[in-house]
This record gives sequence, structure tokens and C-alpha cells, in this order.
Amino acid sequence: MESRKKRKDGVYTIVAGPIILIGLYFFFNSNSTNYWILGGIILVGVIMGSIASSYVPDLRYKKNRNKNPYSGLPLKKRTRRKF
Repeated sequence: MESRKKRKDGVYTIVAGPIILIGLYFFFNSNSTNYWILGGIILVGVIMGSIASSYVPDLRYKKNRNKNPYSGLPLKKRTRRKF
């Protein structure tokens, strides 16, 4: 299993990357020259990525062992069907 740091970096990239790319796409297609908007787009992407990566659970603790390493949701346990 990968470390928490690597999982946090992965979640950060998955969240911040598309936000920044979509924001830059709209910025350059709108023919805007306001660089405050450009800075805001990058800032929002960085903040949203860091917020999302803060929710990655630390699996070293016993209470988090039965959670998905990326979403933090409890793992579904398999049950046998009785016929």
C-alpha cells in the first residue's frame, strides 16, 4: 500500500489539475487581460486541491483500517448468500 503522502499528492493532482486547466481554457477564450482573474483561477485550484487532499485518511490508526484509502468511506464487507 502506498504512503499517505503519495495518496494525498494523487488526490491533490486529480482535483487541482482539472480546475486550473478548465479555468485557463475559459480565461484565454474570453480574451480577457485581467490578470487578477488569472491569479484567482490558480488560487482556487490550489485551495480546492489542498482541501480535498486533507480528507485522505491516515491508515496507521486502527479506526481507519477498514476505510477506502482514497475516499475515506468504509469498505463494504462481502456477505455470503444463503440459499
